[in-house]
Amino acid sequence: MNMYSTRKRRIYSRKFVATAGVFDGIHNGHKFILKKVISEADRQKALPLVITFWPHPEYILKKNFPGHIMNLSRKKNTLLKLGIDNIWVLNTTKALLNMDGFSFMNIITAKFSIKEMVVGEDFKFGYKSMWGIDKLRDIGGVLGFNLSVVRKIKYNRMIISSSLIRSLVRDGDFLTAKSLMDRDYIFEGKVIKGKGLGTKMGFPTINIENVDNLVLPKNGVYAVLVYYGKRTYLGAANIGFKPTVQPEKKHSVEVHIFNFDKNILGRTIRVVFLEKVRKERKFSSVSTLAARIKKDLSFISSKYSSYPYI
Repeated sequence: MNMYSTRKRRIYSRKFVATAGVFDGIHNGHKFILKKVISEADRQKALPLVITFWPHPEYILKKNFPGHIMNLSRKKNTLLKLGIDNIWVLNTTKALLNMDGFSFMNIITAKFSIKEMVVGEDFKFGYKSMWGIDKLRDIGGVLGFNLSVVRKIKYNRMIISSSLIRSLVRDGDFLTAKSLMDRDYIFEGKVIKGKGLGTKMGFPTINIENVDNLVLPKNGVYAVLVYYGKRTYLGAANIGFKPTVQPEKKHSVEVHIFNFDKNILGRTIRVVFLEKVRKERKFSSVSTLAARIKKDLSFISSKYSSYPYI
């Protein structure tokens, strides 16, 4: 269990207005809750506190985890930028997930003096998410905190949720995902050694390891922006199994970066997806694949070479 704190806000007391949740992606629905936490903390001369989890509980519970929207570092930094001075990260374990709701809240109130809990109207907690708003209000009466419930936020009649954003990213609807978060979806990973197949075809690529199990778009070719150091580069990403050249069927993420020749093996880069160019497919030969890659790169370059920030 890790605690992060800043000293931006004057410390009136060691009492807190808190919220708890995964907050994956910190979308606009989450922000509505966080603004309430901050405003109530200021009104009550208390400190805002977010209790969150890493990794996502579904990563522990599901075999086919759909992927995180953001890694822990980005989540923590985003919360701090939004004005949350205190963040308590709980290590997600089966023991924690098997805990009943009262025991979970008892752990929180034993560590922090909670004046008020702020949660969304669909808040669930405890073993198998069997505990809800009514139970939390009852627990507050026993443990000594008030409860505020925040309504759900909609965008174009859709309830904003992390699961919706994952679905949008998977389907390549990056603009709508951006609207729900007020920022681009960023895939961040470590550059690892590949087989050099792209270089042999005349299109060198870097291979990226999905260290934090981030959600990825469906297999295919994408126009992307690559952030490395203080510069932004245009690129083309291929996600999938490379069926024409890789018979072992290992899923990979590789990116060709335009006008880039640095050795960045072992470094971390950030990728923003702009558009899906085409689906992944198996070509009849490597030369046919090379011709198609050339066409893909030409399309991306002509459409995005004057894109802002490049």
